[in-house]
Amino acid sequence: RGRGRRGRRGRRRSGRLSEHGAPGTSARRAPGADVLYPAAMAARSPRSSPTPRPRGHGALRGVLAVVATWWLVRALTIQVRYYDSYDYLNDARALLGDHAASFFGVHSPLIPILGIPSALAWDPENPSRWAWMVPHLTGFLLAVAALWACHQFLARFLRPRWALLGTAVIGLSPVVAHYAPHLLTDIPAMGLTAYALARYDRHVVEGGATSALGLGAVVGLAVAATQGVVRAVARSTGWHRGEV
Repeated sequence: RGRGRRGRRGRRRSGRLSEHGAPGTSARRAPGADVLYPAAMAARSPRSSPTPRPRGHGALRGVLAVVATWWLVRALTIQVRYYDSYDYLNDARALLGDHAASFFGVHSPLIPILGIPSALAWDPENPSRWAWMVPHLTGFLLAVAALWACHQFLARFLRPRWALLGTAVIGLSPVVAHYAPHLLTDIPAMGLTAYALARYDRHVVEGGATSALGLGAVVGLAVAATQGVVRAVARSTGWHRGEV
């Protein structure tokens, strides 16, 4: 009997110690710990259920898919060079050595370079429907990439749901939706600028030579897609007067 009583007392004492967090035993969770520190508590508890997926992600992704589909439909149906797209295609033909075309010196160099496939596909004597589509498909791909870059930027500072919502708002904005299927510099410059900021924030956190090289490459592309810096260089060298 004495041994049985001592055994029961020992079990009761070990149970009380485990409740108060004795070494080698599982401690009782404090009230509200699951709310304040969900990741830490999930790591401690082997039987913890997986974190439920936040609601609304699927709907926001569906909105972005509809936006991209609408851009693609417009890119496949528009057959007119709007706004400055014609000038950028003219710049691309000048880069290919067409003496009938001339490069507009204040234009950013990135978009004419990306427009070279469109210039190669275009045959003035026998224009095909495919040749009409190529510039708009190029603009569509650049707009989708810019939207992805904006999401990368927002995801660095916002929760996933709010980052997707902000990306959807950008894609649904009238200006972006209107110019998305056109070969212009505005939307690619927006995307490259946003991605450069995202890469900068990543470089500040992670550091390293590879991160610095990636950041420099993105910043260089962002500069090549904008007009302000190129215009300043053009004015200082005489490009705007045709002296170069």
